[in-house]
Amino acid sequence: MLKLEEQQFLGEAICNLSDVITKQNRLFTLKLGVSEHNLPNPSKFGELTVQAEESAGSKALMEMVFHCSDLEIKDLLSKSDPFLLISRMSENGTPVPICKTEVRKNDLNPKWKPVIMNLQQVGSKENPLMIECFNFSSNGKHDLVGKIVKSVAELENMYHSGNGENFFVPASNAHDCHSKEVLKSQVYVEKYLENSRHTFIDYISAGCQLNLMVAIDYTASNGNPRLPDSLHYIDPSGRPNAYQRGNTGDWRYTTVL
Repeated sequence: MLKLEEQQFLGEAICNLSDVITKQNRLFTLKLGVSEHNLPNPSKFGELTVQAEESAGSKALMEMVFHCSDLEIKDLLSKSDPFLLISRMSENGTPVPICKTEVRKNDLNPKWKPVIMNLQQVGSKENPLMIECFNFSSNGKHDLVGKIVKSVAELENMYHSGNGENFFVPASNAHDCHSKEVLKSQVYVEKYLENSRHTFIDYISAGCQLNLMVAIDYTASNGNPRLPDSLHYIDPSGRPNAYQRGNTGDWRYTTVL
């Protein structure tokens, strides 16, 4: 581990994040200085250039519509109530849930509302995703109907080809833990769309201005605004009243960057 006390101090600089991202090219150069250190040549601190980069994954959005066919009946007196759970596979193979669909009641050929994910949630288009179909149970113990493991790139190919993918479940009474039973139930990608959304940094760097309007309710319980004991009293000395202090404090905490 690097021990700072054993290194030679060359200077320091302080800036706000807003100083960097509001620049057109997001490059900001600072003069290095010194506050608590005594350097022999204070005129030779140099400069430090900071460049801000935004992760492309934070803007990329993927919208998909899934539907299934021939799902297995899991309920005794009705059809299944299916929903999809989509998880990202971690490096150790553990699924990490990132989104799920709504429950489709009493439906063996369900079509769900669009699922929207961003690339940051997925990691990359090549990372495997586990898509599990469950039969909803009010006690929280949902029954697995089937699952597939596909990357976003493979799901996109499924959309373009129009082909479905058969669900599978872990094989019962199998000695090999990797054995699986392929089902006749299939899942389809009916829609696949990629687009990008503007981030807050885009608005700030492009010069977006924020306006604040404050409305105050002059209720009778606050007293006569002409009297000093009123919350709305305007002190001739300039001392802010309770409402002014409150609004100033709130704005301090909501100041951007």
